Amino acid sequence: MSLLRRVVSTIGNSDWNRRFLSNKRTSPPNGERSYFFKIARYLWRRFPQPLRYRFWLWWGEVLPYQRIIYRGKVLRWGRDRTKAYRAVFPTAPAGESILDLGCHTGFYCFMAASEGAKHCLGIDHVASRIKEGMELAAREGIRNVELVAADVFDYHLPRTFDVVLCLNLLHHMRSIERAEALIEKVYGWSRERIVFIVLRPRNASATYEYVDEYGTRYLHFSAQYFRDKYGTDRIDESLLDPGCYGANRSIIVLEKCKR
Repeated sequence: MSLLRRVVSTIGNSDWNRRFLSNKRTSPPNGERSYFFKIARYLWRRFPQPLRYRFWLWWGEVLPYQRIIYRGKVLRWGRDRTKAYRAVFPTAPAGESILDLGCHTGFYCFMAASEGAKHCLGIDHVASRIKEGMELAAREGIRNVELVAADVFDYHLPRTFDVVLCLNLLHHMRSIERAEALIEKVYGWSRERIVFIVLRPRNASATYEYVDEYGTRYLHFSAQYFRDKYGTDRIDESLLDPGCYGANRSIIVLEKCKR
């Protein structure tokens, strides 16, 4: 254990021992980055973004993005997102219909279905992810989970849903205009509640990192943006626990007014 601590402290910073050994996936505070980390980050950003994207797809196969759980049973190994799920659904969504945009392999759909959701539809543009999720649903005989491989801008939804999830998706849009078009679609598809998870940097260092990676467009979306856009609808925003997805993200919940 002492050797592990020494290795971690050598390549990281003085606070990484506690963070690493306690399995907490959080970013160190501003100013604590090691020279090793800063050099590695600089070299990483010199690679073209398409190449970096292909690497993350490969890494997603090595360490899957989501651990799929249904009624306490692990159907697929991967990173545990249950803390993020509980932030999105503080109470069980029993009897509700759920739409998850950018669902990956359907973690939120499976979890909501296991807690009594009436119907869960997930949409993702990567067909291999959807195929894997549907194979799990078919194997376990889960009938209230449906996953579709499609572009959310092209897919026609003939119905609305009680809850629409748009989690970690807006910053992947190519422009503010496209992100706003997605928000309009999301608003129209929801009957009661919309949940966003957006990038919200907590310090100047994180702001620089995300602007370098995504541009400034993600800064455009905050609770105030939605208040200005939708007026009297009840909107709450809170910083996510860093253990959910890493630091620098917040959750925005928009409750539609009853008319």
